[in-house]
Amino acid sequence: MTEILRLLDATVWWVDEQGAWHAADARYARRFPDCATPNITQHQSPMFTHLGMVKVARLAGVLDIQWDIREASEEALRSVFHFLLTYETPGARTSAVALRYFFGAWNSEGYANAGDALDRMADISVCERFEPIESITIANVSLDHGLESTPMIQEAYQIWRACGGNQSGAAAHDLERIQRRAFSMRPDAKFDNFIITQVGRDSLATALLGGDWPRLAIGMSPQKCHSDDAFEDEMCRDYPVVMKSGVPKLDHVRAFVQLENQDPIWLNYERLLLPWKSRNGSPTLMCCAEPSQNLQIDFLDTAIG
Repeated sequence: MTEILRLLDATVWWVDEQGAWHAADARYARRFPDCATPNITQHQSPMFTHLGMVKVARLAGVLDIQWDIREASEEALRSVFHFLLTYETPGARTSAVALRYFFGAWNSEGYANAGDALDRMADISVCERFEPIESITIANVSLDHGLESTPMIQEAYQIWRACGGNQSGAAAHDLERIQRRAFSMRPDAKFDNFIITQVGRDSLATALLGGDWPRLAIGMSPQKCHSDDAFEDEMCRDYPVVMKSGVPKLDHVRAFVQLENQDPIWLNYERLLLPWKSRNGSPTLMCCAEPSQNLQIDFLDTAIG
């Protein structure tokens, strides 16, 4: 373990099927350029799928661990477990830990310390015995739960409630603040079909689909502006219901999502749908979405059915 701690002077390591740690130094980077950078963006490298290795990187004070649950060797995982135990001991260097694991798709979670991350790795290790399923799970949550939601979701609901859903009663800077993190749609006369009218550059959709998406999405149907049609079809089902009822809806979502030219991901977030009257009196639906681990949907229940 002393040798592993010495490797903390490096930035990226690969733990092989025998549990040995390899620092991705300059020589290693020349041989495996795609595997030698502390890249947060996951991809299904043969190092994961064929060699059963685990990637460990240090990224701005965060220890980042990536592996394929069903392919990683027992020795590689055992070595990482032992490292985390040492990493958490009094006097050792400690930091937050990011877990990025592949189980049918990539899932990302963050933990404040190595002990919590180790417990989570032990919990999800049971997945290696199961086949993943490509599921989309939406759980409706009471609006009273909003007090436990992300700050952005809380703020958006409080602003909507304070002005009774009329944008003319909301301060311009308040609306602008939540619109930066959301996207809005205009319904047709029957509230059955929608057209995107505004997309925030700090929204979850923009983070997933790229910086050009806010411009490209304007004027499009939300069902046709995404590379994963199954996901969008499911997400759009509640839009007419919320607009016709005039009642906001808070959901927890865990979904298998396939983005174009990327590995699939598990998308975990809170979604708040807000029916507004715009300043000119026309109806508008705002979709506020924020990534969250604090969901009422268990990942294992979702991913293994």
